[in-house]
Amino acid sequence: MDQSQNQHVKEESEEDSKRPDFSSSQSESADSIRAKRISRLASPNHKKSPSYDCNSSKTSNPFFALMDEKADNYPNRPSKLHYTYLALSIFLTCMSVHTLIHARTFGHFACHDISLRSPQLSRSVSTPVSKQSNTKQQPIYVYAHNFIKQVLGVIYMEQQDDQTDYQRTFSYDRNTDQGRLRCCYLLSELESDPELDPRKLVDTIVMAHLSSDDPLIPKSIEYLSQCYTRAKDKKRTLPPSSSLHELADVVLELSLSYTCTILQVDAPIFPVNRATENPVNWISSALLTKKTDRDFLSAVVDSSITEDASIIDKIFLPALSSICNLARDAKDIQDVTPMLQAFKEACTLGTVSKGEPLPIAHALVMHPNFLPSEETRDGLEQTPFGAFLVPGVIPEAQIPTFQLSRSRFSASGMFPVQQQKDYRWCTSDIANIIASLSHPFSRFMQETPEERNRVFNFFGCVARVNNQRAQLASSLAHAQLPATNTDNFMMNLVVLMEQLCSKLITFDSSRMQVRFCELDVRFIALSDNQLCHDKVTSLGATEEEVRTWKETMLQSLQESPMSDKSLTVSRQLFTTLHFLHFGLFPAISRMDNTYRTSRSQLAFLNRQLEAARHAGLPTARFEMQLDQLIAERLAMETDLLSESPLADMTDFFGFFAAWLLYKAGFGGSDDLLPDTIPSDWKHLPEYFAFDVIEFLLYISRNQKQLLSTTPASPVFMKFIVSFLLSSKHIKIPSERAKLVEVLANLLPEHTASSPFLSALLQSDLGTQYLGPALMKFYVDAEEIDYYARPGVRYNLQLVLKQMWEIPRCREAIIQSTKENGFVRFVMLLINDTTLLFDDVFDVLVKIRDMKSRLAQSEEWNNPDQTRDAAERELQQLERQAKIESLLATETLHFFDYLSEAVVEPFLRREVVGRLAGMLNSNIRWLFGPQGSTLEPELLQQYSLNPIELLRKLIAIYLHCSCMPAQGAQQADVSLCFLHHEITNFDHTDKQPVFVNAIINDARYDATLLRKAIAVLKSSSASYDVIRQVELLLSKFEDAFAEMQSEEADLGDIPEQYLDPVMYTLMKDPVQLPSSKAISRKILEHLLSDPTDPFNRSKLSPDMLIPEPELKAEIDAWVASRKRESKDTP
Repeated sequence: MDQSQNQHVKEESEEDSKRPDFSSSQSESADSIRAKRISRLASPNHKKSPSYDCNSSKTSNPFFALMDEKADNYPNRPSKLHYTYLALSIFLTCMSVHTLIHARTFGHFACHDISLRSPQLSRSVSTPVSKQSNTKQQPIYVYAHNFIKQVLGVIYMEQQDDQTDYQRTFSYDRNTDQGRLRCCYLLSELESDPELDPRKLVDTIVMAHLSSDDPLIPKSIEYLSQCYTRAKDKKRTLPPSSSLHELADVVLELSLSYTCTILQVDAPIFPVNRATENPVNWISSALLTKKTDRDFLSAVVDSSITEDASIIDKIFLPALSSICNLARDAKDIQDVTPMLQAFKEACTLGTVSKGEPLPIAHALVMHPNFLPSEETRDGLEQTPFGAFLVPGVIPEAQIPTFQLSRSRFSASGMFPVQQQKDYRWCTSDIANIIASLSHPFSRFMQETPEERNRVFNFFGCVARVNNQRAQLASSLAHAQLPATNTDNFMMNLVVLMEQLCSKLITFDSSRMQVRFCELDVRFIALSDNQLCHDKVTSLGATEEEVRTWKETMLQSLQESPMSDKSLTVSRQLFTTLHFLHFGLFPAISRMDNTYRTSRSQLAFLNRQLEAARHAGLPTARFEMQLDQLIAERLAMETDLLSESPLADMTDFFGFFAAWLLYKAGFGGSDDLLPDTIPSDWKHLPEYFAFDVIEFLLYISRNQKQLLSTTPASPVFMKFIVSFLLSSKHIKIPSERAKLVEVLANLLPEHTASSPFLSALLQSDLGTQYLGPALMKFYVDAEEIDYYARPGVRYNLQLVLKQMWEIPRCREAIIQSTKENGFVRFVMLLINDTTLLFDDVFDVLVKIRDMKSRLAQSEEWNNPDQTRDAAERELQQLERQAKIESLLATETLHFFDYLSEAVVEPFLRREVVGRLAGMLNSNIRWLFGPQGSTLEPELLQQYSLNPIELLRKLIAIYLHCSCMPAQGAQQADVSLCFLHHEITNFDHTDKQPVFVNAIINDARYDATLLRKAIAVLKSSSASYDVIRQVELLLSKFEDAFAEMQSEEADLGDIPEQYLDPVMYTLMKDPVQLPSSKAISRKILEHLLSDPTDPFNRSKLSPDMLIPEPELKAEIDAWVASRKRESKDTP
């Protein structure tokens, strides 16, 4: 060995210099290692192998031993056993000849060495007896030469003409001996050693090879790994009785021993080449290229534990660090995958007993650098696992300049818009990364408590660094907080946690109850749970109540601590839910924000592109910007809409929804939530329930089929119906409104088929409770923001419309109209119909005026507004008109079929006035002065069919007047409103309530109704309908004439008899808590606004005090005025 090689010092790159010092002890010097090796070789206590005996199989066989014993007892005469032995020998000889002929015929002899597989048969056929005896006496270095040449790559004997048949089997060819070391000088050394045994022979050969300077042969660890692999493979093909087994075992043992020796020292003790000069680089390269047998690396790890455990920290951990550095420098996801595979392989190296940790994995987790040095975004990304959580396709805040030359998605934010296969391919790569990461993490979870705690400490660091990401789910969704990790990092971690939880998820009823007991809510109260639950809002408790509850839970933990199983399950599931909260949902919000902003940007760029093409200007810049916008959307969809991860998340949220129902007090499949709120439920963080709702909304928009395919479908059905019905458990109506939107997204109008919704509507849960729950929530939605409320109620009406077509659901809805709350529902429905049509007609008038202004001249001369601004305003008005007309039409349709089924609530005293105002207002819009200026084409352009609207309005007139909608045989029923229940009449009038309400409304105009009848006739309406409307109009006109005559008779009304709000005669006065008298019509106001109109204090119908004395006084005054009018000529 050259002196320069002895003084060789490995060089480290700039990246390696940043790597932490993993070594924990000083390594032995090269000289001391050599001295120990030489003294061990010279020791007389070496284990010696028995000399090779070609007849060893015979002597060791009990059958043949029995034969020899019998022959010794009877030497002068043959026995039956001798004859049997002779016959058996002849039979075996014939079979051997047959085997040889068959092998030579089919070329089998050339591929497999029969002599190795069966030495007895080989020698019995092809070797004379005299040569067998010679082979038996051959020394080990002679008969093992070919084995050593093939396994150890060393040639120390040249080919001889008088070679034995055993040697001929290993035919020598100089052309095939490339890369083998020729050491003929060893032959004399071996011949002169009288105590030569297999161990000493292998040690001598290996030392000679390792010490050689030949540049054409493998060096150092590389050579030893090859020897190990070849010996292992050769041992597998040797016959059981071969003496070469011991030689192969010695090669395996010494290969590992020399490897550990090389890894212990700092400087090379044998000649090395570029590949082996740095053991750390060689180990990392072996893991990345997979050219080295994994069994060798695993055996080296096992030997390191026995000989010198510091090798793990000194060699293998730096190799993992090198792999992580390569992953951080990779630009394409495809480049990260092999590095992660190598990392995964390294963590699984070693052979341990059950219950013991894997050596490298344990050393990695327990090393200080497993956790970030500082709790920051960069600190987390510099950890071993952080390097593999960073890659992804979701762009950061800004996309860099687009490069058409790139053909793949990359982690740096460049996303080409080419073919669909590109991002499908990328989705597969992301899935592979997560699958590879989940393996070591799952092992860590199953290993020692120390490893588990270290992993959860890492998760705690991630939680503390990224808790601010929860803000991204709100109005800051377009921003990227610089102190938090990227969406790619968090999404990879979320999917990883989902896969780790997959074994904990179950939907079997008995196992689910066991898991619910293991998922201990007391974990939230622990101060060291690292999930920052003390900073979140609870579902129904104040901060002080939450603090008291946590103290109670801590006291309970001291009395009865959680088991290790319960603690692990709780930490894992709650941590996963926490990561979903600030990982998945902020990314979804950002994607939604991208969709909203990109629509306007795409429209603008398209206009600019068309203008440039029309003017003959360059378009490359606009095309590049378009590609960037499209690529950003594709990239987000690739990661956030991938079906496989979403399916795992669906199962997880389904299991958690079941646990939430359990904590909310849900008792069984057909039970409802109790009115009494359990204590645990009130103190849970509100995002526990809100995130389940948000996820249901997300998949109902993007992956509807998952709701039907998941085993959690029945759980989701119970969750939706239960919390729609209970306003006590989830007090924020806007969150419950998302449950309604989930159902609306599954309607046939939005999807081809929805087995989930069909199953829900056909189940007892849906038919009995869903309809009443929706109608109850229609009232609760009054607390939602004014601008969001119409959309919520539109979704409600769509779902109720679908349910109305199912007889069982329709019966449940009709039955629910008998409850007290239905009156308020009717009042709100009337108000919505009136407001929506007022808004839509106002917007249509603005659109008409704006179009006429824009059409006046090509040149826009308005000094207060540019033409572009006017066009943008027109586009906004058109969008508003389409939305509001859709809402108004659907509300009127819902009003139509509901009033046809149940009319009594619409005719109650406190409701009928609003109903009349809604009908008269819409008739005025269609046929009044303003409506007449709106062309039918304009109305139809924005989804308003005036004929269809008129038919719906007339149908409601007929329903509420109790007149049959059609049928000639029912036309002469003397107007069933004359025979209606007495509760529907005003006792002081002779006319029905509905007729009085219509004529008392200030917007009533008989002329407009006659125009409506004329339009019905021209639109081919049925004769029966027209006749009923004309008959009803005649009643309106008669009642209106009588009312005018009565008002003329009354003359001036005394002020004390006037309603202080409406300034009309108080026919049924009541007293307010503020001691003011007012008409009972105040009930109409209380249905929509339960406050006193004078001081805005809380007011309910039961707080109204009747005024019988004032009523009698008013009645007497009216009677006297009527008598006076009759007496006056």
